[in-house]
Amino acid sequence: MSTTVAKRSRSQSVSLPIALTPHQAEFLDAPDAIVGFVGGRGAGKTWIGAYRLCKRAEPGKTYLVIAPTYTMLRDICWPVFLEQARRLRFLRDTIRSRLAVILGNGATILFRSADQPDRLRGINAAGAWIDEASLVSREVYDVVLMTLRQTPGAWLACTFTPKGKSHWTYEVFGVPRPGVRTVHARTAENPFLPSDFVRRVQDQTTDLLARQELEGEFIDLSGVDWPSEYWGDWVLVERLPDRSRWLASAVAVDPSLGKEANVGDYSAIVLVAVCDDLVWVEAGLERRPPWKLIRDVIAFCDRHRPDLVGFEANQFQELLVHEFERATGGSGLRWPVFQIKNSVNKLLRVRRLGPYIVRRELRILDTPGGRLLLQQLMEFPQGKHDDGPDALEMAIRLILETSGGSIHDT
Repeated sequence: MSTTVAKRSRSQSVSLPIALTPHQAEFLDAPDAIVGFVGGRGAGKTWIGAYRLCKRAEPGKTYLVIAPTYTMLRDICWPVFLEQARRLRFLRDTIRSRLAVILGNGATILFRSADQPDRLRGINAAGAWIDEASLVSREVYDVVLMTLRQTPGAWLACTFTPKGKSHWTYEVFGVPRPGVRTVHARTAENPFLPSDFVRRVQDQTTDLLARQELEGEFIDLSGVDWPSEYWGDWVLVERLPDRSRWLASAVAVDPSLGKEANVGDYSAIVLVAVCDDLVWVEAGLERRPPWKLIRDVIAFCDRHRPDLVGFEANQFQELLVHEFERATGGSGLRWPVFQIKNSVNKLLRVRRLGPYIVRRELRILDTPGGRLLLQQLMEFPQGKHDDGPDALEMAIRLILETSGGSIHDT
């Protein structure tokens, strides 16, 4: 839909048609004191936040724009807001030394980062906009709320992609509260995104994460085995140790073609290498036909030269083992190839990874497949897909069963 906005810049009035999605229009016109635009990635959150501030700024009043970091403020909020103000012919002046903008009606817009919340305390504002609010602390929200004392009817707008039901944004915007309006927007509502953007993200992420990052939903990850406190910046790594230092290694393949497979499952190729008392992992998770899976496994093995290769071979999946052996020269001469026939329930199998996670021994190569594996581990067993964790467990088990003990005894 489109709306026509009239803005007065000193002596002239202009009327400009602005195209808005229905949810952007709802957010723009919401009269509530606290308003949240909760959207997926690329849903136009920053754009509508800047536009709303331009439209609602009153003559001579002061307003705040808050971003999680100075870099995000400089590279995203500042240029988007200036673009909106210029587009509306409503920009009078910019003061870069203060990171301030003066609008055509004399309103002052102050741009501040959330790095040091205490520096926001002395400001008196008539309104504020926190962009990417799910990336700032509750303290920032509370401090900004206390700055809204310049005029009656002061307001606070937050734009963000949700970060689950344990985050403060869910407490404020996820449940009904007096004086608070929440508007949800899906990524697909933005007509200006590339036509393949949503599908591309869906293909490379888990179902739960897609609902959060694309649908703008508050996802409840309660009941997962290994929530966020089990993970940190030590997990994803830029490179694996040199091959000469590996004590043992195995590649396991979960073709996701058996009885337990779900529609849309990924086929998983996972390398495990033991080095420095840590479990180093590289993962390749894709939706792919069997012929491409075999080709990718061969490329994976050529690159890493594992000690062992194992295929889940329940039901007709064992045909892939024979195809792999045929494609590599027959009879597994290049690598010892094992058929892994799982009889234990998958939930119990994957939970064998618990000790390595609790002891912080996993190191996962930072690739699209590695990040997808990490997401599946963090969502287990609530997530829709667990192909990566299943293949990871099989690779570790392959090393254990051939070494006859703890993975640290290899």
